[in-house]
Amino acid sequence: MSTEHLKAGFCLIDGNWYFSPNSSRKPKLPISNPNSDNLIQNDSPLSVFQNPQWWNLAWGWQSFVPLKYDFDDELSKMLRYIPRCDFDESKGYFMPYDIAVQWSQLESDLYATVIALKGYYTAPSFMPCAPRAAGYLRAFKYHSTCTKAMYRSRDWFQIWLGYLRYIIASANSDELSSEPYALRAKLDWYSYLKQEGFNLHWLDVLYTSSIFSRAVPRAGIFIKLPNDGLYQPSPHWFISNNIEVWYPWGPEQMKIEHIQHYGPQIDHNQESTTVFEIPYPQLVPHDAEKPWEQFFATRNLRNAHQSLFENDFEKQCRKHRINNPPSTAKVFVWERDYNNRIVRQVVPVNQREMIQQHGRYNNSYYDSFTNECDYFDEFFEDDISTLDDLDNGTCFYELNEDIDPKPIAEKIEVHTELHNSGYYFQRYEGSIDEIINTLKLYFGYTQPKREYRELPVSDEKKIKKFLRILGIPIKIISDGVFKEQEIKEAVDFVFRLAEDNVHKEEWDLGTSGTQGLIIHPRLKYLRIMHIPIPDTSDYQTFFMFDFKDKATVKWNLTVYSAYHAMIICRLDPNMNEEDIALFLLGNGMLFRTFRLKSTLEYKEDRYTPPAVPTTENKRKFEYEDYQSSIQRAHAVLAHNPRGRAALMEGGYLWRIALDNISFETVLAGPLYYTVNSLYFRVPNCPEEEYVDDVLPEDEGKTVLGEYIVKDPGQHDMIMSWYPPENVQHKAGDNHCRWTAIAEDLFQHRHNKIKTNPVPFRRKTWTASKRSVKNHRDAMDNLHKHSYDYIAEILNLKK
Repeated sequence: MSTEHLKAGFCLIDGNWYFSPNSSRKPKLPISNPNSDNLIQNDSPLSVFQNPQWWNLAWGWQSFVPLKYDFDDELSKMLRYIPRCDFDESKGYFMPYDIAVQWSQLESDLYATVIALKGYYTAPSFMPCAPRAAGYLRAFKYHSTCTKAMYRSRDWFQIWLGYLRYIIASANSDELSSEPYALRAKLDWYSYLKQEGFNLHWLDVLYTSSIFSRAVPRAGIFIKLPNDGLYQPSPHWFISNNIEVWYPWGPEQMKIEHIQHYGPQIDHNQESTTVFEIPYPQLVPHDAEKPWEQFFATRNLRNAHQSLFENDFEKQCRKHRINNPPSTAKVFVWERDYNNRIVRQVVPVNQREMIQQHGRYNNSYYDSFTNECDYFDEFFEDDISTLDDLDNGTCFYELNEDIDPKPIAEKIEVHTELHNSGYYFQRYEGSIDEIINTLKLYFGYTQPKREYRELPVSDEKKIKKFLRILGIPIKIISDGVFKEQEIKEAVDFVFRLAEDNVHKEEWDLGTSGTQGLIIHPRLKYLRIMHIPIPDTSDYQTFFMFDFKDKATVKWNLTVYSAYHAMIICRLDPNMNEEDIALFLLGNGMLFRTFRLKSTLEYKEDRYTPPAVPTTENKRKFEYEDYQSSIQRAHAVLAHNPRGRAALMEGGYLWRIALDNISFETVLAGPLYYTVNSLYFRVPNCPEEEYVDDVLPEDEGKTVLGEYIVKDPGQHDMIMSWYPPENVQHKAGDNHCRWTAIAEDLFQHRHNKIKTNPVPFRRKTWTASKRSVKNHRDAMDNLHKHSYDYIAEILNLKK
């Protein structure tokens, strides 16, 4: 058995050596005898289940109990936050009814699934007690007792998620072992449950949940070598299921030839005098400093700086948000994580109402600049009860007493009205100034006084083309606007740009020499780098701003096009890197925050994203499928650096991430690098190696709601709820930023899914993203002249 890719290690426990082929942490040796039939009592706390035990057929599933579970997938999303208790004078404190229903439904679904699988596959085991036995359906005299009952019940849900994972792992083994025998061959677990009538939405939720993630650490197991006949799986079985396994390794084992392949390699024996410590961070003291104070202080300073660049309309919008915080504001809570550190965590869209109505937080703070709301308190009240009080609660809810063996996934509306939370997103009033300012910033228009070609006011077709090129919906523009002289000149400029017939004095790209550096002082900090693409003759061009001693952050702002570089150069010269990044984020533009690799440490990327679903060609999609897709997207984006990278991607990836990821994550820059990081080395400068976070291609497909559709005898077909990324980049209507027209199309698509939930094929998306020729030509010429202008200025500067 090869273990080269695993972290193997010896540990000395109670004077005996134990070897693990896939773990370097040092667990405690179980006290129980490995032949005991009852290693763990059902009233044991979660921490007991999280300690590795000796293998036992009845309790072997305990090795699958998660050490940490974020409850951020659709399967367990209702468990993520413990609500504030409701109160009734005659009963006491109890869980809010709507949340109790969701917990109870999940409990029923898990139970029915386990019972069905245990009846078909070989998976003998004692079942853990039901979560409701811990008291979440009861009412209590004390608030703290009720809260503890909910926490303890959630612990039992976590145990059940581990138990279900063990049952599925056993089912996979049973299916594999029966495969050579046609008469007793068994279906895979998904197909079997589908055959038994389980709801397809529930099966998809289960299949894409985090219970299969290799990033979830689990309790682990001690086993005997050689196997002593206790139906004990091999070490390879545990390793393949991402379960840490330990077994004695001493003189006795080293004499048995047929188990030598389970032993350590030579390099491990050389380290046999080392006792490996547990790799998890130490607990933070309970009275740790309040981290949100520093967070808000930093943000307030940034907001004060941002206010200097607001125009009157933007300031008016922000003041309106202060008095009337929008319901679509991103919500965050400050809670203790697995390592007892107080951290800021995003609340998924479909759980915001629960936090606002039932949340147990004493304080909230709304920030009008970022459109984000933070909930926090002192985290833990003084205890006035003990766990023994949990047994004194009275039954308050009678839910699902007769468990349905065919669970129907609950239909809870997932609010996906994603919105912009940025600083500079254009909110058009339809004024002349807005049209002119858009042309100045994104097209370099200088508004000269010159003769123009008359544009008939009645030519509605040309007016629509003009506004479409600018990304402005025609519905917000009054008819009188196009009778104005300066708008006629602007229209003439745009159509001549499409013809590549712009006069030098009409835009800033017509300047040259030192005049160009005077107009655009940021150009002197710009580097153009052509980076070869491995295994091809092509190269990737980066436009990196290196402010050297004037830099205010540790990363370098970088864009992929000269067009975007010129937009940055046109921004207020007093804006720093964070200000510029917030502008790009607010407008959905593609950019990076590259940092020198030598300044960061490497970190192993153990996150396993939800799989891209595979489905049948004739499947009828329902709205629940879209909800599942949104939950898979949120599961990916919730894991930094995935969400951070998505915000910098622009387009629909940015739009979907916008509602759940704070801009603060981008401003912090990359914190480490992994095997999946975006990386490049500057040619002829080996010391210049840069890295940044990136969203892997397959995970981007998951965020956009992609499906692999199987059609026997045909090629696999790709369908998705939102346009694939390569279709977006090649689209004829690509403005290289998020416009008001793009927002209208996004909202139209979302509303259409509610009534006609059908993902589109790639060719359908391609056809829908076509544009008028004037738009394509204008953008092509804008890109070309932006690059030529930058190249000319930089060459002159040299």
